[in-house]
Amino acid sequence: MDKEFQLFLIKTNHLKSALFDMYNIRNALSNEVLNQHADNYGSDITVGECLDDVIQFLELQNKLIKKEEN
Repeated sequence: MDKEFQLFLIKTNHLKSALFDMYNIRNALSNEVLNQHADNYGSDITVGECLDDVIQFLELQNKLIKKEEN
């Protein structure tokens, strides 16, 4: 197995692990926590929306990696 492919596999595994971690965090939090403001500055963005943004980003990266595999 060449080094470039090994790095690709490591990147893919870390990305999938991070994505599953984010799913677990989101699912572990109560609706009360998910609906809290994400900062102390009066932002309209909630903790849940921040988590969703990160999850969407990781899902997009995962899709891009799958395209690279093909």
